[in-house]
Amino acid sequence: MKSFNNLKIKQKFQVVLSLCFLIIGLFLFFYFPVKEKSELTDSLFEKGKAIAQMVAKTSSASLVFDDASSVTSLLKAFEEMKDVDFAIVLKKDGSKFAVYNEEKYVAQQANVNKLIAQNSNSYSDSESIIDLYPIMANKDNIGTVVISMNLSAIDSAVSSGRLTVLFISIAICFIGLYGMSTFVNKVIFDPVRKLTNIANQVSTGDVDVTVDLKNDDEIGQLEKSFFSIVNSVKDQSHIAELIAAGELSSTAVVRSDKDVLSKSMNKVIETLRNLISEVGSLTKSAAEGRTSERGNIIKYKGGYKEILTGINNTLDAMVEPIREGAEALENYFGNETGVQINPETKIITTPKESFSDQLRKLITDYHYSKSIQLEESERGIIVHILEDVLFAPGRAVLTENSKIVLNRLAGIIKELPNDIRIEGHTDNTPIGTSRYPSNWHLSVDRALNTAYYLINNQGLDPDKVSIVGYAEYRPIALNDSPDSRSKNRRVDLVILK
Repeated sequence: MKSFNNLKIKQKFQVVLSLCFLIIGLFLFFYFPVKEKSELTDSLFEKGKAIAQMVAKTSSASLVFDDASSVTSLLKAFEEMKDVDFAIVLKKDGSKFAVYNEEKYVAQQANVNKLIAQNSNSYSDSESIIDLYPIMANKDNIGTVVISMNLSAIDSAVSSGRLTVLFISIAICFIGLYGMSTFVNKVIFDPVRKLTNIANQVSTGDVDVTVDLKNDDEIGQLEKSFFSIVNSVKDQSHIAELIAAGELSSTAVVRSDKDVLSKSMNKVIETLRNLISEVGSLTKSAAEGRTSERGNIIKYKGGYKEILTGINNTLDAMVEPIREGAEALENYFGNETGVQINPETKIITTPKESFSDQLRKLITDYHYSKSIQLEESERGIIVHILEDVLFAPGRAVLTENSKIVLNRLAGIIKELPNDIRIEGHTDNTPIGTSRYPSNWHLSVDRALNTAYYLINNQGLDPDKVSIVGYAEYRPIALNDSPDSRSKNRRVDLVILK
């Protein structure tokens, strides 16, 4: 048998409602018969008292004249009254004057004598009621009337009434239970069942549902809430279908500040729009010969970033053979013909660019002017690459963006015959971490990781590479402000003469 907690709401309601009607039925079954018996008993008691009073008044004269015949005739009339057990008129000394149904009187005589001795007027038990009433003559007590009323008729009437109440109680239980169940089914359970089916349907991804709004009560409010939920899911499904089809002109309706799903969909649409715009710009630039243009991957995350990174890498892979071909032709023809092949503009007739010019052009094309600086010294050409391009603060692990920068620089410097020294520098702020006890350790590790990446990923000749760490002891700016200290945190690529 199921426990009450495992029952459905409708079954729980039926159980509770059945118990309520059962309690009502039991109340009717026990309360009304008891009340009826009490009322009938009180009525019979008053009847016996009235009969005793009548007999006392009638017997007064007969006792005075000692004429029992008229009293006996009066008492015989009780033979027609089924609820009178016996009636007796006693003289003042307690002797019998006249009696009706003496046999039953004898059975109750002890109780009658006890009442007289106690000067009491009534007695009752489960079978009868006994009333005593004095007989007066000129204010003198000359005798007593004793009337006994039986309760059998009352018990019979109560039993019959109890049976009637039983049938009425059963009828009330069944009719009430059926009526309440029908009403509650229509008003509560049927709407809740429909809403449950709708919720199950929506949970499986099927939003082709209809919610009927019929009531304004609490169930109606619940239906309206479901209606809003279903419409919201339909709208979001429609937007998702448009996104899947590549249609990004529509946006989801944000229903509240906490509508995370709609906000997320709109963010997806905005990101896709930006990505399409970015790719379109790259396509246009490539078509116009500006092959140095690359997408800004910093604005994207996750898969979107991977897409744009892949496009950038594809462009790099396409441009590199053109660059190599241009260099080969230039080496073959030299400057005598004045012909140069440039991957940016296909074929142009300009003098060959110097190494410094190529670096400056790269810095300009990729907007690196704040992060990469050139310096020509007696040692050679120095490329200062500031920390914010290559590393996170206090770390020596190359970021993804730093690898792109190094790839572009490597395309220019790796074909040079010159030796290259890679130098690590820091500002004068002490570091003192478990990994880097001093700025010496940090500067050397940064130079080492930069060299290692250029050798292993860009094919820089290791025979021409050396590394050194200077810590904070070769600054190019005063360490007196955050801005100047940021300039000292750098990696230098020194193209030695």
